Amino acid sequence: MVFGQFRSYKANLEKNLKDIYETFIKNNIIDVYILTDKKSSGNYSKENENEIINIFKKYNCNIVFIKYWEDLPQYHHQETINNLQYMANCKHTKGKNNFTSNLWYRRYILNELKNDYKKKYDLDMFIRLFDIKLKPLKNDIIIKDQILSCINTPKLLMSIDTIFIGNKTVIDNLFSFGKEFNLYHDDIW
Repeated sequence: MVFGQFRSYKANLEKNLKDIYETFIKNNIIDVYILTDKKSSGNYSKENENEIINIFKKYNCNIVFIKYWEDLPQYHHQETINNLQYMANCKHTKGKNNFTSNLWYRRYILNELKNDYKKKYDLDMFIRLFDIKLKPLKNDIIIKDQILSCINTPKLLMSIDTIFIGNKTVIDNLFSFGKEFNLYHDDIW
């Protein structure tokens, strides 16, 4: 699953796919689910969308869908409720961002949309391929072993805002947090 705007895909997408080819892509069936928006500030254009599709095809990745937030109005009301709750209840002033609850809610929606297809996968992966640069810090064998260890265990591999890898149960549980975005950290610690 890929979430995010097309902002800097030209600098990152193909390089990221090259860097993860041996550990993620090679000898695997890769279905890609994308949730983004059509904002020009996010670098949306039909031409950019087509280029992204072609880059994924070049690496034998099958795009199952590209969905746009503007075309999913049935989810907008809950996103607004979550955001109002977050902004009213989060007392933390350093690092508080108006888009945080929206980010988590949209991850939840992307996962739900993916689940609607009822395809079975060994692992679900959520990776921000458009706007970050992945840099493997271990060799491919170590990374692949860590990824494969998630298949039959309740293990989650993650880099807090960039990568989430786990089996369906683990990913469903993780992204369920975004459904209502119940945030209590300022009241507990």
